[in-house]
Formats: sequence, structure tokens, C-alpha cells
Amino acid sequence: MVHSIARAQCLRYAEGLLSQTTGGKALHPKTVRSQINASALFTKWAVGNGRHTGPNPLEGVARPSPTRSDEGGAEAFTLDELRLIFEPEGYGRRQ
Repeated sequence: MVHSIARAQCLRYAEGLLSQTTGGKALHPKTVRSQINASALFTKWAVGNGRHTGPNPLEGVARPSPTRSDEGGAEAFTLDELRLIFEPEGYGRRQ
């Protein structure tokens, strides 16, 4: 029942998602984050509509952080690449 969902259960749910595998491969962090966010929205609705006495048991439950690949970003420059780019003698003269 929705009204009996406890924070400890939510923490186990999130940990279970993080350790779950499909075909020997762990779920992608973006998938785990999405599942936890959807569940948090549901429990927020339940609290707001009197179905759960609150507080929201998923409030503040850790979610995997977005990674560079989630953002579509590029890899960072290496230290050697930065030295080459910002070499004092050549800086600003290269085209």
C-alpha cells in the first residue's frame, strides 16, 4: 500500500537498481536516475494527495550523477595538450 512505503524501502529500491544487471551488464546510470525520479514523482503525488502521510520517502535519495556521455560533451584536454595550446612563446600566434 502506498501509505506504508518507508524510507528504508526506498533506499533498498535505489540500491537494487544500481546493482541490477541485464544480460550481465549493469543498468546505465541514466536509466537508474530516470527510474528513481519517476518513483519520486509518484510518491510526491501520493503525499500531496493524502495517500501517504509524508514526508516523501524518496526525497533526497541519491541518484547516479550524469556523466559526460549523458551530456554529449567531449573528453577533457590532457595536461600535455594544454601545455601545447598555451605555450607562452607560441600562444596567440598560431592559426
